[in-house]
Amino acid sequence: MSDAKTDGRQVSPPPGKKVCQPETEQPPELEAQTSFDSEESGESLGKAQLCLPSAHWTILASIIASLFMFLGLLTLSLGELESQLNQRDLTVSNPLGWRWLGWTFLFYIPIMWTAAPFIRNYAVWGLQPCQSFSDAYRKGHETSKWLRVLRSLLIPCSLQVIFMTVYSLLISVAVAGEHLGIFPIFVLSNVLSMLLAILFLRICGPSALSKRYAFSVGPSCVFFPIFGFAVVVIGYRSLRRIGGVWFGLFMPLILSTYEFLGAFVVAKNFTKKFLTKKTVREAYAGTNQGILVSIAICNLHGLAEGARFTLLYVDYMSGDSRILVPIISGVLWNVLMRIGCMDRLLHVISCKYWRPNNSSKLLRESGYCMGYPRFGAVGALLLTRLCIGTAPSIESPELIS
Repeated sequence: MSDAKTDGRQVSPPPGKKVCQPETEQPPELEAQTSFDSEESGESLGKAQLCLPSAHWTILASIIASLFMFLGLLTLSLGELESQLNQRDLTVSNPLGWRWLGWTFLFYIPIMWTAAPFIRNYAVWGLQPCQSFSDAYRKGHETSKWLRVLRSLLIPCSLQVIFMTVYSLLISVAVAGEHLGIFPIFVLSNVLSMLLAILFLRICGPSALSKRYAFSVGPSCVFFPIFGFAVVVIGYRSLRRIGGVWFGLFMPLILSTYEFLGAFVVAKNFTKKFLTKKTVREAYAGTNQGILVSIAICNLHGLAEGARFTLLYVDYMSGDSRILVPIISGVLWNVLMRIGCMDRLLHVISCKYWRPNNSSKLLRESGYCMGYPRFGAVGALLLTRLCIGTAPSIESPELIS
């Protein structure tokens, strides 16, 4: 991680805070990076470096994610197909247990147990992945060493208990005799877990380096993309019923608007809460908080592609005969995006106010690491169909989507 610099000089980390040594292999930075400078104050704030994972780490992460998705879909299928499995002399003693296990593989382990703690620790206490949670209790914060160690174990475990409780309740609850589906469980579990985690940490957790920054910019990595994802999916489905099949022409425009608007909000919030606050930058010295902006923008693009795949899948399963309308328009739109037509159009429409910046550049460059791995979901779906005895055909929605 690159050291944060302010006013042209190196800022030492706060006392008692351990700083990891930089790794020999760093993620490739975007070309022609520019600094987030405050034009109002006229001071140079240094770089907030936006970075993407390398190609081989992207492939490895995609394979692991596809494996978890396959395990989750397979166990969910076992719970939903109890009657068919019984006809084949296979028994499913507890369908709800299979459903809980499927969601554990599908969301809880890869998101809440693996990814979320690193993002939270980095945003709230500036802890890098190689650091222990006990480092969040800075020197002089706790008088008892054993109390510090105990709380360092109890707080992460308590958060996991909260997350698991939220997931378990949403998985087991039934509305009008029907369990919640993938979409409401995904959205509600992430939003509720985040809100409860913020409340718990403000009451029981160690002091944040900057509460105003941590509890504002940190949630933007997850909350803004997921909330926007829910609005896009629900809004498109509602407008689709009103406008008919030809409304699919506007799917790429809606998704791109969601991505650009989300990236603008995240970057603006980061500039206001971090880059223009010298005390906050000094508190997080030794860390590159621009990584959080990178994560948020990558999540925006990944969830936009997930929304595209979900909407196409739902259209096909509902018997829509013109599913090719949003597919063809999406291909043409992506070509125009790749050659920069969207940036030029926004520049002209906004009377030259809009200019391509780090955020929009990262949004385009994040296509390979957050867009292409979605095809791993297609492989997971096909493999799941084979395992449950449903052979894929040329008309399978996975192949068309």
